[in-house]
Amino acid sequence: MELKDFVSETIKQIIDGVNSAREYAQKNNASINPAGYHTFGDTKNFAVHSVTGEYSQIVEFDVAVTTSEGGELKSGIGIFIAALGGGAQAKYDQASSTANRIRFSIPIRLPKD
Repeated sequence: MELKDFVSETIKQIIDGVNSAREYAQKNNASINPAGYHTFGDTKNFAVHSVTGEYSQIVEFDVAVTTSEGGELKSGIGIFIAALGGGAQAKYDQASSTANRIRFSIPIRLPKD
């Protein structure tokens, strides 16, 4: 896969994921990537709405994406997400693989009482 295709597909899937989460959030009195929120200074965990002063949580993602060709596995792209203190392993023989990391964050206004 060429870099431009990888970048394009990654961004499309992030957008699809955000849109799916947005629909769920709206049904549950929350919002994904709400307008008007800004981070200030070294603040990385939350954003503040410029008018209302409400906070939104910043959720950070760090995803390892691997591509492989040959060996016992079929060619393709896979995503490896490691839980804290854990992970997953796959066995394959003589396969060529490449790993890329994607980091991004999305502000989320969580439901309130």
